[in-house]
Amino acid sequence: MRTKYFKLILIVINALVVILGISALTRAFYIADDKILLFRFFTNDGNIFNIIVSIISIIYLSIHLNKKEETPSWLFILNLLATSSEMLILLVVLFVLMPQGGLVVFRGYHLIVLHALNPILTLIGFIFFNNQKISLWKTILSVIPVLVYGIPVLLLCILKVIPTEIAPYSFFKVYVNPWYETLLYMVGLVLGTCLISLGVYKLQEIIKLDKISNKALIILFSIVLILLLSFLIFLIIIQ
Repeated sequence: MRTKYFKLILIVINALVVILGISALTRAFYIADDKILLFRFFTNDGNIFNIIVSIISIIYLSIHLNKKEETPSWLFILNLLATSSEMLILLVVLFVLMPQGGLVVFRGYHLIVLHALNPILTLIGFIFFNNQKISLWKTILSVIPVLVYGIPVLLLCILKVIPTEIAPYSFFKVYVNPWYETLLYMVGLVLGTCLISLGVYKLQEIIKLDKISNKALIILFSIVLILLLSFLIFLIIIQ
C-alpha cells in the first residue's frame, strides 16, 4: 500500500524527470546540426520513452492520490522498462563511453541530465514506486526497449542508411568490426538489461522503503534531492 505522502514524492520525482528531460533534449536538438540523426542514440530515445512513462505515472498517481492500492501491473511494467533503459544508459556511459572519451560524456547540461541525473532520479522513483513481486517473464520484458532500438539501428547500419562514420556506438560499425563483435555486444546488452531489471528490483526489495515512516521518507527524499541538484550545479559550474 502507498500513502498520500508516498505518492506526492513520486509525483515530484517524475515531474523532475519530465522537466529536466525535456529541457535537456531541447538543448540537444537546438545545438545539433542534423536533428533527425539524434534519434540514432539510445540515450535520446531511452529518455524520450522515460519522459512518456513519467507523464503517465504522474497522471495515474494524481488520479489515485487518496486511494490506498497496489501499483497496477501495466504501470509496474512500464516503469520497469523505463528504469532498465535508464540504467543501461548510465552503465554504457560509465563502462563504454567514459573509457573511450573521458569526461566529455558529461560536457554540457544536456549530457549531464541525460547520461546521469535522469537515470539516477528514475532509479530512485522506481525504488519508491514498485510494490510488486517481479517474475521471470517481467524481467524478460525489460529487453523490449533495447530490441526496439537495437534491431532497426543495426539494420540501418548494415544497409548504410546510417553511414559507418556516424554510427551511434562503436559496436554498430559493422563494416569495420568483425561480425561476432557486434553480435557479442548485442547479446551482452540483452542479457545485461535482464540483469539490470532484476538488480533494480532486488535493490528495492532490500531497502524496503514502504516500512519507513512518512516523516523519515520526506527527510530522506529531501536529502537525496539536494545532493542530486548540488551535483548538477557543480558539474555545470566546472564546464
